[in-house]
Amino acid sequence: MNLKNTFLNKNNLMVIGVILLLANLIFQIFSTFIVFSTLNPGKIFEQLNTVQKVNNATKKIPNPPASLPSSIGTVGDKVTLASADEIRKGNAIDAEVYKDAKDGDLVMSYNNRLVILRDSESKPIYDGETPAQKLANSNNNLVNKLIEQAKKSGLFTENPKLQPVTAVVQNPDEVKKTNSFYKDVLQNDVIAEFKDSGQVLIYRPSEDRVIATGKLETTIK
Repeated sequence: MNLKNTFLNKNNLMVIGVILLLANLIFQIFSTFIVFSTLNPGKIFEQLNTVQKVNNATKKIPNPPASLPSSIGTVGDKVTLASADEIRKGNAIDAEVYKDAKDGDLVMSYNNRLVILRDSESKPIYDGETPAQKLANSNNNLVNKLIEQAKKSGLFTENPKLQPVTAVVQNPDEVKKTNSFYKDVLQNDVIAEFKDSGQVLIYRPSEDRVIATGKLETTIK
């Protein structure tokens, strides 16, 4: 009787083991189905294609960056980037960076570098500073010139402790209405307010000179 019970117990254990194996197999099949049904095959192929494009494009870059690009776009695809003509109309810096770009060009942006490549060309169309870097450098150069001219005009004897708040005049007529101080202002003039001294000046980059100085209660915004 004991032997028979032992035999039955062993059979029961085998049956239970088979059931557990089948359950585990079914679970794995179900999990695999869920994963594949969730993934977008088109998106996967698109990402693989992008990786391949980046690898091929990097071979054309002299001294290629060690890091991966922070962003990738295609000129004129209307998703990542506007058309080349539309980009150039944006501002002077974009017009400079994208002056030779065409729709379909690949644009790879790094932390301190922008590269524009074309499939039919063996070297970059553009390889240099990003528009943001160019803007920052341009602003710094502008402020340095402005301060130098302010010192020449006697407004300061030494460099101010704080950088001025600046605004480029886009609509002279509207600016003139705000205060008589701006009566001679022209488009692209720079209005600068020095917080530490309360001084305000108008600088004209095209002539590299300060055309007006004073103290105003209003704050440039």
